[in-house]
Amino acid sequence: MRLLLAITAIVGLMSGCAWSSSSETTQTTPASAPAETVEETVPEPEPVKATSAKTTKTSSKTATSKKAAKGARSEAQIKAELDQTAQKLVNQSARTLLPNKANKEVRQAGGQWVATYNEVNTKNYSTEMKPGSTPGMYVGIIQYTENIFECRGATRQAALSAPCEQARSRRMRELISYDGKKWNYLAFVGFAGGCEASACAHDTGTKN
Repeated sequence: MRLLLAITAIVGLMSGCAWSSSSETTQTTPASAPAETVEETVPEPEPVKATSAKTTKTSSKTATSKKAAKGARSEAQIKAELDQTAQKLVNQSARTLLPNKANKEVRQAGGQWVATYNEVNTKNYSTEMKPGSTPGMYVGIIQYTENIFECRGATRQAALSAPCEQARSRRMRELISYDGKKWNYLAFVGFAGGCEASACAHDTGTKN
């Protein structure tokens, strides 16, 4: 009986020691800490700004305006075209003017015959450009000189073959308009004034 009790006590002690050892082992050996999760911070993409219909419309309008402005002529270019047109108009007037040197007008004045003709000075002209009533449109004023020559003789034939002298001159004025694309003839305004040959020394000359 004592032996049984002794065995039971020994077994109990051994069990207690084993439990104590297990408990101590559990306490001294810390449980593995869960691995820390490293979160990588990824930068968020910047939001794309939506192009509004208003912005698109404005950009389109600006592009169109720039394109139109690129194709538009400057005032200097329009003035240069006015000068070119004036030269053509003056040359045309010189070709079509009557009476001219080849077709003189003859009249009798007192006891003499007088043959007269007109001649345009194609090198003596001026231009002036003024803004029109609509933006981009202009009015051009062209002035040029028309010289009047007289040839005198005792007879009609003598007057036609006699040397001719400039009797006077007059300044012609004509209007043209620019419609945004080209210059167009408007009208002959009239005479801007005249002078006798003695007062127009720069135009005075003898014609045969």
